[in-house]
Amino acid sequence: MSSITMARKAFRIIPPRKSPKAAKQLLSYDWPGNVRELQNVVEYAVALATENRIDVDDLPEELRTTIPKPQISGKILSLEEVERNYILTVLEKVGGNKTKAAEALGIGIATLYRKLNSYNS
Repeated sequence: MSSITMARKAFRIIPPRKSPKAAKQLLSYDWPGNVRELQNVVEYAVALATENRIDVDDLPEELRTTIPKPQISGKILSLEEVERNYILTVLEKVGGNKTKAAEALGIGIATLYRKLNSYNS
């Protein structure tokens, strides 16, 4: 029996729930240390949880900063299609302002215009 289980029984503690974001971070992490590392992370998060819920802030730094792996559902797109969709989404998000879109994307305005022109061809 784990130390967490024994402590919960002794003090009649209700196990905390995980927020959806914390669960997503836990599921997207690579877990190089396998089960032992997972157990340590859960114990750490339970100890830091201020409410009856584990949030991303309760996870160790290396898990909080892990970028979740992209999930592929449906058709696999080419890199060109992904880039096109992303550029058009960013452009939409900045209200069609091409200068702001280029800045957000980290590309020059001429590059953005060239890419947009190629999408219309």
